[in-house]
Amino acid sequence: MVMRLEARFARPLDRQAKIRCALAAAALSKVRSVRFPRGDRAAVVLAHELSRDCLRQALVNEGLTPEDVVSSLVDDTRCDDAGEPERVRAPGR
Repeated sequence: MVMRLEARFARPLDRQAKIRCALAAAALSKVRSVRFPRGDRAAVVLAHELSRDCLRQALVNEGLTPEDVVSSLVDDTRCDDAGEPERVRAPGR
């Protein structure tokens, strides 16, 4: 399921901040695209089952603190992979 996340910032992002924001979001494996539609004050992220907290943490790690992160889902807490890591079985076994 593809969902829409919007990270809103207090001030408009300059070119460097937009690049850092796009790279921080794109580094997450579930992200499909990142856009800046509203006068550089918000980043719209299309992702496959990504929670608000995960996106916020990725942006904060990059030095960008969003004012708010809004999700298209009401409850997105089950979106992130929590608990046991994924186990991979070699082909042919």
